[in-house]
Amino acid sequence: MNDASTFEAWAARARQESAPSLDIAASVLRRIEATEPRREVGQLWLVCGGVSMVAASLMLVAAVSCWQVLTDPLAGLFTSLVMVMQ
Repeated sequence: MNDASTFEAWAARARQESAPSLDIAASVLRRIEATEPRREVGQLWLVCGGVSMVAASLMLVAAVSCWQVLTDPLAGLFTSLVMVMQ
């Protein structure tokens, strides 16, 4: 017998056997309920959220000032003309 036929014989024998019945749901649920939730992860998300809010507010201030310049790019020239006309 070569390795392939040996393996096929083992596979045929395994197909004839029935699978053992195990009920592990209760032990798994007890183990899950016994574990304490990790609180450090929640604090990390709060810190990251706060940092991102600060970064977003800084970007908003920069975007508003850029938007005001872009709405009328020649406003700087006209303010000097208004001063001359007065």
